[in-house]
Amino acid sequence: MRDEGGTQAAILAARRIGASVGGRTLFSDLDWALYPGEVWAVVGPNGAGKTTFLALLAGLRRPDAGEVTLRGRPLRRLRREEIARHVAYVPQSPGSGPLSLEEFLALGGLASGLAGAALRRRVEQAAERFGLGGRLKLPVQALSGGERRRAYLARAEVQAAAAYLLDEPTADLDVRAAWEMFGRIRAWAAEGRGVVFVTHDVNAAALVADRVLLFGGRRGAFSPVAEQGRPSPAAEAGLPDPAPAPTPAVLHPTALQAEAIEGAFGLRPVPVRHPLADVPQFLYPSIRPGPY
Repeated sequence: MRDEGGTQAAILAARRIGASVGGRTLFSDLDWALYPGEVWAVVGPNGAGKTTFLALLAGLRRPDAGEVTLRGRPLRRLRREEIARHVAYVPQSPGSGPLSLEEFLALGGLASGLAGAALRRRVEQAAERFGLGGRLKLPVQALSGGERRRAYLARAEVQAAAAYLLDEPTADLDVRAAWEMFGRIRAWAAEGRGVVFVTHDVNAAALVADRVLLFGGRRGAFSPVAEQGRPSPAAEAGLPDPAPAPTPAVLHPTALQAEAIEGAFGLRPVPVRHPLADVPQFLYPSIRPGPY
């Protein structure tokens, strides 16, 4: 958890960062930090900049403004190998190549310098933890979609990094597997690691995270957009965007409100309280015929 006394150093920090894609500003002026033992959920509409934000934290692209630091050192000055010793990044659709699951998981140990028997033990432990113990000799591409998702997360487990950056980690997982994955996220935090995960599930974000980073606080700033990575119609016409992109909002899960969800997604939910966790949960209006 965050050390309010200031004695604990941040693993990752961002100072007034901003990013744009195709001439369209996604977000700007964001100050943010990840501390050991802390879990952040990144929530927002498609095209708002969630995946781009994770890529900035992983050092895969540079911000258009501001600076990202790893343990106080600018990411732009660090080699990929050095970043990988501290940061495990799991994108939405990782590749595996023609590898067996055992070989694929072993790649996670390269950054931490593991080899030999120590690496084999960690690979076996991660495979068992993610329900893949009987699959180690199979090609990764022979696994089901849900098994591959668990394989990507198991490789991050082998990496044993200080920070985990997970882009939609429960995609392709069934209800039980997703519930167990969120439990693993909390276990990583209990071990003193920091976790940032992107999700479209606002209810899960409220249940799992210590902090929520909500993108797209003004819906008009992100529409109309055809798809992520494409410029807005205004940019394609050589005109400025009609409204500046907002700074993402930092929220405690208990502070999530229907107005904030509506502001990001353009759909007003009905707030309720979780009967066991006592955090906000949201029900959505009845389905009716829509534009699709």
